[in-house]
Amino acid sequence: MKYTFLVNKLYIMCNILEIMKIEKHFTKEIPKESKHIRFNCEMSEDSLRMEHPYTRYYFAIVDKRHSYRKETQNKIINLMAEVNSGIIPIIDDVKMKVKESDWGLLYFVYDAMVDPKSLNLGKLNIPVKRDYKMAKKQVLNIEDHLRTIYE
Repeated sequence: MKYTFLVNKLYIMCNILEIMKIEKHFTKEIPKESKHIRFNCEMSEDSLRMEHPYTRYYFAIVDKRHSYRKETQNKIINLMAEVNSGIIPIIDDVKMKVKESDWGLLYFVYDAMVDPKSLNLGKLNIPVKRDYKMAKKQVLNIEDHLRTIYE
């Protein structure tokens, strides 16, 4: 009994440390007019109809030039493909402007059979902010949420 309790406690501590290791790459505050990625993930609504559970990833990339934003998007897709090739685009890319600046935003959504722990966004060498409001459960329309932040 005591042994099982200790094993469970050790397992929980390892998971907490692993999550902390992942989240150390994330930045708390990012200026709107700087290169960065805002993202979140949740279990895909479509997973209920599929054999394997998919994770829905929401990404918003902010950069000065559209070509840089597309390049970063391709790097994210490549990171996902390194783990598993099952990547499904959910919406067409959405382009937005950052208010009163030359900066722009590219928003896109993918379903992937990629565990968030194995998606190493730290490899991109770009500040990353996890935005928990970028989820269907939190806001009705994620595009409107991004507009309130950037436009």
